[in-house]
Amino acid sequence: MARITYETRKDWQNYHLTLTNDIDDYGIFDREEEGCCAKGSPLSGPELFRATRGPLHDYIAKAVKDRVAAGMIGRAWSFAPLAGSNRRELDLTGLQGCTRATAADLHPDCSDAPEDVAFVRGGTTLRCLVEWAKNLSPRRSIMTSGTHLGPTVAGGFGTASHGSRLGFGGLQDMVMGMHLITGEKESVWIEPARAPVLSGAAASRFATRIIRSDAMFDDALIHLGGMGIVNGVALRLAPYHSYNVLAVVHPLWPDWEAQVEQGRFREIAAQLGHDDDPAFYEVTIDPFDNDGTRDAIHLMYFIAPPGLLPPDGGDGTPLPHAGDSIAGFAKELVRRKSESEAHGLWPEGFSAFSYYKGLVREFYGAFTLPITPASPALGWEHLHRDVVTGNAPGALYNASYAIRRDEVGRALPLILSAARDLEPAFLNTIRFVTRPSGTLAFTRFEETAVIEIDGLSDNLPDALPDEVPDEARAWGVFTKTGAMKIRTEFDLNGIDYSMHWAKLGQLDAPKVERDFGPRDDPASPIGRWRATRTALLAPEARAVFVNDALRTYKLVP
Repeated sequence: MARITYETRKDWQNYHLTLTNDIDDYGIFDREEEGCCAKGSPLSGPELFRATRGPLHDYIAKAVKDRVAAGMIGRAWSFAPLAGSNRRELDLTGLQGCTRATAADLHPDCSDAPEDVAFVRGGTTLRCLVEWAKNLSPRRSIMTSGTHLGPTVAGGFGTASHGSRLGFGGLQDMVMGMHLITGEKESVWIEPARAPVLSGAAASRFATRIIRSDAMFDDALIHLGGMGIVNGVALRLAPYHSYNVLAVVHPLWPDWEAQVEQGRFREIAAQLGHDDDPAFYEVTIDPFDNDGTRDAIHLMYFIAPPGLLPPDGGDGTPLPHAGDSIAGFAKELVRRKSESEAHGLWPEGFSAFSYYKGLVREFYGAFTLPITPASPALGWEHLHRDVVTGNAPGALYNASYAIRRDEVGRALPLILSAARDLEPAFLNTIRFVTRPSGTLAFTRFEETAVIEIDGLSDNLPDALPDEVPDEARAWGVFTKTGAMKIRTEFDLNGIDYSMHWAKLGQLDAPKVERDFGPRDDPASPIGRWRATRTALLAPEARAVFVNDALRTYKLVP
């Protein structure tokens, strides 16, 4: 039976060490009797959600009685204070479980087959989800993820997290419906009227209210922790594929910007050595390209013929992305500085970009050109690691800015300008998102390019106490300064951009209002989001579901 136990967590910190809090009542959700999440649940979908709603209602009732705000914590990966900012918090990493829908569960107008619809609890990690899905018959996977599979489903889609799946949106675009615990006794099943998923009989087995509304569903998707507790979602599974991998260090060519802006990704692939339509593309650039070489690291995935094996026929090793390089980069930087005759100076020719380039050549060496039917291939579960920064909490500073894809050509020289006069403590990766769902999705353009800033954090001495000296805090200032200078360059040059809700970069209420306001206009995105929040939450619960980010952005009263 599911339950919540409480303890005190003084000096609680999030994974990235950007948040600290003394939590007086730290609730821990437990459903251990169901066993390993990746094996799936023996319960039906409606019973899966019904089995965990009781303790969640009790958590809200306790907060209402004590008149306190009460938050929810998943993997605590958010850099921003979306979780962990209240004196009462609920750790929902135990709220895990997956099971497949049946034909009886689905609405008569649902266009998806039962085997493509999963009931997934909100605390389920993406790793758990893909490991469960790959063992189904027929095998299934997911369309996209962030760069890592460690985050929870609820935390990922609730902040519009994304990867770089070409022609696709973010994690929220896999969500077909949501079960939200919204009061002491109330809960809501909400799904879009344009694409109903569950029958009324199925939803009423676990929810006290059923809402079918396109607008309200879109508002609630990017919930930011303010729409109740996400007990679970109906999630659209994708066919299982293995992917051929292209990882190439190649300078950007004169036509590259135009090809990106026009979505001519197959031409980019051909230029890099494989003439096929990529399913995924990200490119990492060196912002300290002072000599104009335009060096870049290109990473592409192509859907492979079925039945291929990972390199050497084994299970495969999850491959690194840019953010994974930062902890190793910091350690190598210390070593090189200590060996340098010019003590205290940055080692010549060494940068975050050059270090990541070395990792790519090491870990992606098995994926050689040309790509043929015999080339090695990996499933989605092997293309992404679980934990960012090589499991060195606090080592990474990360900000993300979403711009229109057709502004990439204008943005690139501004990114280089922002890095001028700084030390090469960070790098930039560009990812692509198409027509994302969600009223408050920060990837708010029809075709979006997301500029990622990954670099050393000023928390390095806390993240790697035995590896780096205290002076390393100053290295993180370069990354933070570079991120802020990009914002300044974009503002001065009229490039419209929005910022990731869960990352750094000093997002504030005026910026949120410029992107999604006016705040007091009921027809604005903020106005619609607020109205839906009021409609979903029981009156007594509206003061419960707040966090410091919602307060700072002035999204709640």
